[in-house]
Amino acid sequence: MLCITIDWQCILFVVNKRKKKQAVELLEGLGLNLSDAVNMFLRQVILQKGIPFEVKNSMDAKYKDRPLSGNYRGIENVTYNRIGY
Repeated sequence: MLCITIDWQCILFVVNKRKKKQAVELLEGLGLNLSDAVNMFLRQVILQKGIPFEVKNSMDAKYKDRPLSGNYRGIENVTYNRIGY
């Protein structure tokens, strides 16, 4: 993937294949693509100075330290890679 202008930067992220397909289909119905939706989300994060929707932990206190799913790796296992152009 090549980004031509200095004003734009490419972002690579991993998502669930089925959820991506569902989101793309819904966004197409709204006349948007995934890139448009991500850019809208980022603009709202900046405008609202945070996540533009409520994020809450509804788990019982005794389960708060357990993974949310079997695929959860935890933030300590996430690695960040820089892609050079």
